[in-house]
Amino acid sequence: MPGVDLSVNGKIYRGWKSVRVERSIENVCGSFEIGTSERLLANDWVSGFDEGLLVDVGNECTLAVDGTPLVTGYVDDIAREIDASAHAVSISGRDKTGDLVDCSAVYKTGIFYNFDLAYIAQALLKPFKIGLFINTDLGAQFRKVRIEPGESVFELLDRLARHRGVLLTTDGRGNLVITRAGVGLNTEDANLKLTRISEVLVLGNNILSMRIERSQRDRYSEYTVKGQIPLNDNITPVYNDRLKAVAKNETIARYRPLIIVAEQPDYIARFNLRAKWERNVREGRSTRITVTVQGWQHADGFWTPNRIVHLIAKPLGIEGGDLLIVSVTYTLDENGTRTEMSLTWPWAFDPLPTPEKEFLIP
Repeated sequence: MPGVDLSVNGKIYRGWKSVRVERSIENVCGSFEIGTSERLLANDWVSGFDEGLLVDVGNECTLAVDGTPLVTGYVDDIAREIDASAHAVSISGRDKTGDLVDCSAVYKTGIFYNFDLAYIAQALLKPFKIGLFINTDLGAQFRKVRIEPGESVFELLDRLARHRGVLLTTDGRGNLVITRAGVGLNTEDANLKLTRISEVLVLGNNILSMRIERSQRDRYSEYTVKGQIPLNDNITPVYNDRLKAVAKNETIARYRPLIIVAEQPDYIARFNLRAKWERNVREGRSTRITVTVQGWQHADGFWTPNRIVHLIAKPLGIEGGDLLIVSVTYTLDENGTRTEMSLTWPWAFDPLPTPEKEFLIP
């Protein structure tokens, strides 16, 4: 049984009857919910105090398993239940990066001129005392970035991240990580590369249960991107009205067209890329595989999002393939410890950079 420690105010609390920890590359912050009785906690904490559970909402906290931090942030909620025979306590919290989701973006005049994503992120993170780690190329500077009224820090950074085709996530230590699909999140490693888990997931061996979900709701037989390029002496409005790019999906048998109007002016090559991106990403995300394994760790460490794992499930027609771990949920209850992983094709999270709002003609 793993040692699950909640550190708050210099004290370490143990003896949890239930644990649920969620981490995902689709969320900028991890979360946890743990529960037990207050009496058990008072008899088991490391510090030797016996005052009871001295934890309050807003406290800084770290949830660690066998010494490895999984969530570093703040206590969001505490619930207590009492009856004649038990006094139950439930505590939940999120990474520090949860404040980026909740709080508005504030910066001097509200406009950044000629700064790259790293500078903008650092400027916005500084008041929150959140670290920043970057393990991918962020591209050129932005000519002009304006904070929209009421826009949260995450909404702004996510908008800019889409321009550069990168992902925003966290490392479990309270830091923001800017990365790409399939790149490890261990910010203590200065030489981050594509991370592959050596252990193979095999149905009938180390997989307890497995579910495959396939959908055609967001898949189309033809993707058409329409847009304009900036007008100049050589580009006429008539030409702009005819500008479009098409990508077909031969796996969709019936007629299902989708027309997408580009958000900003761009060139035809970019519209071609956008049409292919829409086809590929929708195809990739239309299949989601959920796998449950015993325990929270493999031979080399914890099952972690944004890593590549090889899956073999012959009874379901999967002879072997590399998949991206999108999210993990660690649980501990009366049935022991388990990890539920959501998997999909790696290209489903390889976002195509979108054009900047302040379009600059090359």
